[in-house]
Amino acid sequence: MRSDTNPFFKAFEYDYESILQDDNFRNEFGAFSFIFNTMWWRQLRENNWRFFLNALKKRTFSEKYTVFVGPYGNATMPAKENPDGKPEQVTVQSIDLAVSAPKYIWAYLKPLIPSSTEEFVVIATNSPYIEAPDHTEFCEKDICDDIVWLKESRFGHLRRIPTLGYTFCCRVEEVAKIIEHFPVSTKVLETTTAAVPLHSLSP
Repeated sequence: MRSDTNPFFKAFEYDYESILQDDNFRNEFGAFSFIFNTMWWRQLRENNWRFFLNALKKRTFSEKYTVFVGPYGNATMPAKENPDGKPEQVTVQSIDLAVSAPKYIWAYLKPLIPSSTEEFVVIATNSPYIEAPDHTEFCEKDICDDIVWLKESRFGHLRRIPTLGYTFCCRVEEVAKIIEHFPVSTKVLETTTAAVPLHSLSP
């Protein structure tokens, strides 16, 4: 277990923040918003994930979605940083609490008007310790560039830069085979998943 006093860990800062990175969404849950907190790699949260949300918000002027978001996996430190040579989870520890950082943050976009081209999953690497990030753990092809409004956005231009949080897109049916309890057809709010209707945003 690595604490935030480790020099190698401190080189890459994490924040304990809501997985709902839009104030409008967080306000809907009021005093219960803390249940959506997770460990965010700051570079991802302030860069490529923010760029994705900005592109999505712009898109909602013409298309409406229900969005499911959640974490997946456990971020680990490089094996060479551990005396026994094994990967070790990235964990921030205080006197009475230890919080592990997820390896990925994902968002499943489901259009209110069914459309196969507008239904997909955006997945971001929530760790600076992945040496060669790519999409192959989840899907055969990264389809972000097939989605015009994403490709032409700032997110589309910067999403592959690892230091900003490498981000990719997959088809829903492929991701559902990897992530347990993935909300392909459920309308129930899972314990690790937040479902937020983007049509509640005001233009």
